Amino acid sequence: MGDPTGGTGGSPVARGRRSFRPAAAGGITASVGAAFLWATYYVFLLLLPGVSPLVLTVVPFLVGAVGFFALLAVRGLPPREWLVGWARPGTLFRGGLLLALQVDVVLATRLTGAVDTSLATLLGDALVTPLLVSASYGTGGERLRWRSFQAGIGLSTAGAVLAIVGGGTVAGLRPEGALLLLPLPIFVGVYFASVAQRAQVEPMPRLVAQASATAAFLGLPVGFLLGGTWFSAAGLTAGSLGVLGVMGITSFFVAPWAYFYAASRLSLVVPAVLQALIPVFTLLLVVAFALGSVDPYAWVGVPLAFVGGVLAVQEPPGRPRTG
Repeated sequence: MGDPTGGTGGSPVARGRRSFRPAAAGGITASVGAAFLWATYYVFLLLLPGVSPLVLTVVPFLVGAVGFFALLAVRGLPPREWLVGWARPGTLFRGGLLLALQVDVVLATRLTGAVDTSLATLLGDALVTPLLVSASYGTGGERLRWRSFQAGIGLSTAGAVLAIVGGGTVAGLRPEGALLLLPLPIFVGVYFASVAQRAQVEPMPRLVAQASATAAFLGLPVGFLLGGTWFSAAGLTAGSLGVLGVMGITSFFVAPWAYFYAASRLSLVVPAVLQALIPVFTLLLVVAFALGSVDPYAWVGVPLAFVGGVLAVQEPPGRPRTG
């Protein structure tokens, strides 16, 4: 996904040693920033209880798509190139998957709470994405064999399961809530692995812009067919539209850009695992804004998941540090 060393002179080993720290620091900072911004998304959802699921998905998608198309313009890509590949099955697949992912997140957050939902997406980031990257795309496979990575994934998974199954953010986990949480790790892992793989041959901003816009366009007929509260404009005010706009900028433009930027510096596995910070940030935000009581299991499971994520990105002792 690009050479983080910048192709400067000297031997490859020397270049790697000189450039590891800035490349790794930039990638890790971007990963942590993405995790925080995605954590705010769950909080925003709880602050908009009267807005329909259709509006909660379509409006932020459109804002994010506009942001990435603007980025293409800033980078000098001609407008006629923005639509290249839009008719391909892969674009429709990523757009549909992104729509399913966000609708699931909206419903799960409202039913089970922000912390439980963020923990379910953590399993997609920390477990499903690395496995898919290794099995399907042939990158990051070496990291999967490290004991530190395996132990970290085990701790992250155990922490998530403890917090989700052990209690629930507000009122305990109901069967319908469990059904909503189950597919989330798959949706997350497949979407991000698919975009990262395709970004090796196409501009990432175009891929994400097209996926976001496709998800918004697909959401309109889906919402119309479901009708009722799904296709309702109830709850829309100037304030809620402002919040939706902020959600689009932070969670659908800046956060994915930072995530894939980090992937170009560190490989997709590292920023994926660092999303273990999402439930930590979510827990703190829920408490800070008094958006509901937090189950005691979460106070154990969330830190455990975080420690697992930190352990998973550690390199084995004695291994040369390269970018």
